[in-house]
Amino acid sequence: GKVTTSDDMWIASNPNSQGTVNVGGTGLTNSTLVITDGLDLSRNDGATAAGLGTLEIATGGVVTVGGVMRVGDPNGSSARLNVYGGSLTCTSSISGDGIIDMNGGSITASSLTLNSGTLGGSGTISAPVDVSGAGCTVKPGNAGAGGLLTTNGASDQDGMMPATGGVLDVELGGSKSQEYDRVAVTGAAALGGTLRVNLIKGYVPMGDSQYTVLTAGSIAGTFDTVELPEGGPAWSVTYNATSVVISVKGALCPADVTGDGFINITDLLAVVAAWGTTGPNPADVTGDNTVNILDLLAVVAAWGSC
Repeated sequence: GKVTTSDDMWIASNPNSQGTVNVGGTGLTNSTLVITDGLDLSRNDGATAAGLGTLEIATGGVVTVGGVMRVGDPNGSSARLNVYGGSLTCTSSISGDGIIDMNGGSITASSLTLNSGTLGGSGTISAPVDVSGAGCTVKPGNAGAGGLLTTNGASDQDGMMPATGGVLDVELGGSKSQEYDRVAVTGAAALGGTLRVNLIKGYVPMGDSQYTVLTAGSIAGTFDTVELPEGGPAWSVTYNATSVVISVKGALCPADVTGDGFINITDLLAVVAAWGTTGPNPADVTGDNTVNILDLLAVVAAWGSC
């Protein structure tokens, strides 16, 4: 079905209010919401915070906004724009201080700007993107899984990365491209803020591994701060003309289960604590998908510093 508004739409604009609009979903096709003018999620014109407003566009959902769209405001209100397989088209700009989360689907706008808040998930954004505001986090991928967040902007400034105070947060769950988080930018990417890298699902890099976490038409600058997983000097970050690559040279210390740079009693205790566990686990030193006596012996054999 199709719903068309004759004016603006406000969701949870009053303090302590809550409101959610869902468009699309399982078994629904051509579920359409047309907002003739602007859309405000959790925003009011006063000095106090509004409520909690959410717009969720699932598979089969199509939303068109004819004016400016605002996701939250700087007064501390919470707002979420969830694009989970559907599509959002805004003929004007999208801005705010809330959370924009994607799991498939697309967003199209004249521009997308976050002053604070989070831009995350996997999907495609066709707009010049500016997340250089202090306090912004770009978090590609979905919970516990690698993903690709793509921006296809219309200008040469369509890929601004977090500036001072902001964070690009990526997770590595394997060495294949679909197993770790990535950002792809059609135009320029200006770097700043913090690059934060975490290992997930018990993944331990083995041998020489590389992870291209960012590609862009061009890259300017470097991250102000880089937070890499425990494991010593094997980690490095390379800034190329059109990519940023995280590398690990040689195997990290697999027997250093706790990641403190030393193989000692704490690693033995960590193996004992995970005894019998199957599947990916840092305590599976031998990599046979089971924590057992072989892992205990491997820790003893590698005793000392990494």
